[in-house]
Amino acid sequence: KEAVSSKISLIQEAIEARRCISFVYYSPKGEGKREIEPYYLIFKWSSWYIWGWCCQKEDFRLFKLSRMEQLQMSEQPIMERKVAAPELNIDQIFRERICIEALFEPQAKWRVIEEYGANSLQEMEDGRFLFRGDYSNWDNLIAWLLSFGNQVQVLSPRSVQEELLKQAKQMICYYEEETKHEEMV
Repeated sequence: KEAVSSKISLIQEAIEARRCISFVYYSPKGEGKREIEPYYLIFKWSSWYIWGWCCQKEDFRLFKLSRMEQLQMSEQPIMERKVAAPELNIDQIFRERICIEALFEPQAKWRVIEEYGANSLQEMEDGRFLFRGDYSNWDNLIAWLLSFGNQVQVLSPRSVQEELLKQAKQMICYYEEETKHEEMV
């Protein structure tokens, strides 16, 4: 993506020049301006991240490049500090873990393999594929599952089934209302 490649270039330049960077960051908790000392540019979990010292939180943090806007390199030099390589254990980075189990229709197999690898699926006798995996973000999980439409059936957890049902009912209401409106016109 063009937006990410220009960010990578600017961050690499800031790391080499030992300069701070600032940006607006969008997270589930809202958006805000951040200033960090950048140390490591990382490609992991199919995305680019920057590991650095967050001046606001006074701690090391991992920031996803796709959530950064208005990225700028400042004249502020990076302070001298000991910087260990980031511990990128998924359990430490993503503390919220939702373990799901779902059956996917054969036509969805390629997408699941593309995102999670061939070892993430187990072929069932009826031709569907059983998926077991961990997800780190509730909203992203629900959106991901909804993107499969009727090509997925969640077996567990119950909370995910209930949320999908709630959202499906809301979608039905939208379209029933629209159909009623069109019939009246």
